[in-house]
Amino acid sequence: MHLRPLSSSTHSDLCSLLLCLLLSSCAVPPTPYQPISRDGGYTQTRTGPDSYNVGFTGNPETVYARAYDFAVLRTCEIGQQLGYTWFVVEGQSDNSSRQVIQGPSSSQTFGTAVGPGLFVGTTTTFPNQTTEFRPGVQLSITYFHDKPAGTFLPNTVFNIADTLASLRAKYNLSPSLTPIPPAGNTTIQG
Repeated sequence: MHLRPLSSSTHSDLCSLLLCLLLSSCAVPPTPYQPISRDGGYTQTRTGPDSYNVGFTGNPETVYARAYDFAVLRTCEIGQQLGYTWFVVEGQSDNSSRQVIQGPSSSQTFGTAVGPGLFVGTTTTFPNQTTEFRPGVQLSITYFHDKPAGTFLPNTVFNIADTLASLRAKYNLSPSLTPIPPAGNTTIQG
């Protein structure tokens, strides 16, 4: 069997392919719609007979709007399971976090040899820091069987069936089978 060396263009193409495979294997998708885990997800706490706090936290690949939508989606699922048709967002908290992550630093040395065994130079060290953003939202919700009467701020009163259908279509999600607990917090420590 005779092996011939790779041409430089074939070698370059293979290196490019391997680099693409390596980089794509490291990509992390946004946090999916799921109960809370180490990678994020939704939480809920019953705060009264018709009220809940519902939250969603995402990983660094999740945008804030997606985290907000998933908190609203979970709010709809809870309301639907409890037999409500409307809800009002009474309050909203931005629970996003930023964390500085230190990586290994790098150094460069420049200088001149000024004699046998003598070197004069300068070393510069460059820190390797990145900031990781994790979006998070917490909604204070009150549920209603009928459309609530009164004056509310825009985008705070939602019909559960319409909102649920809209968000499921937007994110191509099938109906969730995650039941709500009878009362209390569903935070899971990962």
